[in-house]
Amino acid sequence: MGQTVHTPNYVHISFTGPDSADGTACAHLELGLGAETYFGAVRYLDKYVREDGVWRIAVRAMKVVHIGPWSEAGQSLTSELNVRWPGAEPARSDFPRL
Repeated sequence: MGQTVHTPNYVHISFTGPDSADGTACAHLELGLGAETYFGAVRYLDKYVREDGVWRIAVRAMKVVHIGPWSEAGQSLTSELNVRWPGAEPARSDFPRL
């Protein structure tokens, strides 16, 4: 992996107790992978805990909205198989359009 840019768009947090919370962090990605630049969007589904007065991410699951080579970005939200990691078969989004 080469140079990367992760741009958070927003975070939604729901407190589930005095020392626990659930959150969704949405971000756009630009990734240098091999000889290509990839562009995409992800959602991080998080669980947070407060330990010794400090909030920490306890669990993080990355879910992909779309990702693919920059040259295919124009179709990345219209293709049914819009998750295109290098070396992997194209797949459906974790958040498919209904």
